[in-house]
Amino acid sequence: MKVVNRPGVNGPYGKCKACGVGTRSHILEPATYEEYEIVNSEEFDEYVAEFEEETGEEEVELRFRLLDRPTVMCHSCWVPFRTDQCDYLAENLEKWTSEPIENTHNIKVFLARWKYHCFDDEDDEGKSNVRLLRTALKEALLNVQ
Repeated sequence: MKVVNRPGVNGPYGKCKACGVGTRSHILEPATYEEYEIVNSEEFDEYVAEFEEETGEEEVELRFRLLDRPTVMCHSCWVPFRTDQCDYLAENLEKWTSEPIENTHNIKVFLARWKYHCFDDEDDEGKSNVRLLRTALKEALLNVQ
C-alpha cells in the first residue's frame, strides 16, 4: 500500500520528544498513514460496477490507517529550547560570520536544527541572526575558488 502524509488533517497526539507529555503543539515530523481501499480484491469489480451504475463514475473510496505517530515537542519544552538556541547563535555569530568556511559544519548543524524545530515562525532577533548567518555562509561558499 501507499504511505502518505495528510497535511490537511490534524494528526493524532504524540509524546513530546523532550519530556514525554502528550501534545500536538509543535509538529516536527508529521504522522504517516497507509492508504487502503474499503473493499477487498474479490469485491472490487462488483463494487466498481455497482458504483458506476449509481453515479456514472469509476471511483473507489480510500481510507487511511495510522502507521507512525508524529514527532512533536510541547510548547513548554520548545520555548526554552528556542531561547537556548538563540543564545547559542548570539555567542557564536561573530565567529561564524567572520570565518564561515572554517565553521561550515557547525553552521550547517545549527541551521538544520533550527529548521527541524520550526524556529523561523517567531519574528525576533534570532530570526534576523539566522538570516545573517545564512547569507554569510552562502556568500562564502559562492566565493570559494
